[in-house]
Order: sequence, then structure tokens, then C-alpha cells
Amino acid sequence: MSELLFAVDSLNKHTGYDQGLLKEMFNVFKSNYPEYFEMLKERSEQNDWQGVSEIAHRAKSAVAIMGMTTIQEEFGEIELKTDNGDALSDFSNRMNLLESKIKIAVSQIEDYIETLS
Repeated sequence: MSELLFAVDSLNKHTGYDQGLLKEMFNVFKSNYPEYFEMLKERSEQNDWQGVSEIAHRAKSAVAIMGMTTIQEEFGEIELKTDNGDALSDFSNRMNLLESKIKIAVSQIEDYIETLS
């Protein structure tokens, strides 16, 4: 079994251990997270690194609520490194890795939610 990319305790605390709320929050996250990657890509293509920082901050908050601590830290690092408008030379690689990790985490959360039913 692979390492969990979300913290069950954190996720449950954010939802007050309410399974219905957990499912609702997860469905909203699952449908919205691709937009973060689209916006991050657009801003990087425009060399708008301040904009990248702002979107990374929003993405960081969204993954934090879902208990994705490691992914939260990675978005935080992108936020900090681009906050002053500096470009990230490895931005594309970081995005590919983060998107892969989020897809795995989403799958893991889906599996977790199935165990609650």
C-alpha cells in the first residue's frame, strides 16, 4: 500500500466528523482543483509570478482543508518563491508533480469515503 497523501484526522477535524459534510467538501474540491492548475499555468505563461503566488496561496488553503499536508507545503513553497515576482525555473515540473500527487490523494480519499458507507 502506498503512503497516504492526506491526513485522515485532519480531514475529519475540518468536517467535524460529519460524513455528509466530508463527502460534500470532497466533491467540491474534486471538481474545483483542476482550475487551480489551469490558472497557475496561465499566469506562468504570462510571466505573472505574483499572480502565481496568489493562486498558489488559494490552492494551499484548499488542499489544507482536505488534509493534504505535504501538498500544502509544496504549494506554500511556490507561493513564497514567487511572492516577489521571481520566476521558478522548474515551475512546469513542480506543477506536473503536484497534479500527479493530487490525483493520487483524490483517489485515496475516494477509497476512504467508500469505507464510510
